[in-house]
Amino acid sequence: MSLWQNTDFEMTDGLMPCCFLTIWNVRGEYLDMCLIQRSSDWLTAGNINQIQYVALQMMVAKHCGYKPGVFTHFMTNVQIYDRHVEQAEEMLKRKSQDVEPVFALDTTKDNFYEFTYEDFILTDYNPTQPQLKFELGI
Repeated sequence: MSLWQNTDFEMTDGLMPCCFLTIWNVRGEYLDMCLIQRSSDWLTAGNINQIQYVALQMMVAKHCGYKPGVFTHFMTNVQIYDRHVEQAEEMLKRKSQDVEPVFALDTTKDNFYEFTYEDFILTDYNPTQPQLKFELGI
């Protein structure tokens, strides 16, 4: 599935999509997905992009009658902006936590178009450190 639409770029001055291509493979009872990303502002969006596409994989898998399989993510042009160096240094100082959070699609629904954010759960996640603030560049 490609989000790279040249005609859209010709009609607007908008940004080209960072996450622009997904490759889907059925492997037995599993639906695997590979995400290709051309650019990533890692500290502000890197993990958010991964969670968004893992959620998409879970929804498509459930809709099609598969279990979510392997998620693979390729990124190029990964950057940390100058305005985020202080937050990056703070993250490196923090101790890692010995936890294994679980993000799951927890619903009996199986229609892709009926899923909502309330159908997802996050367990075993208990942040103990203050949330960092990031200035976004849009």
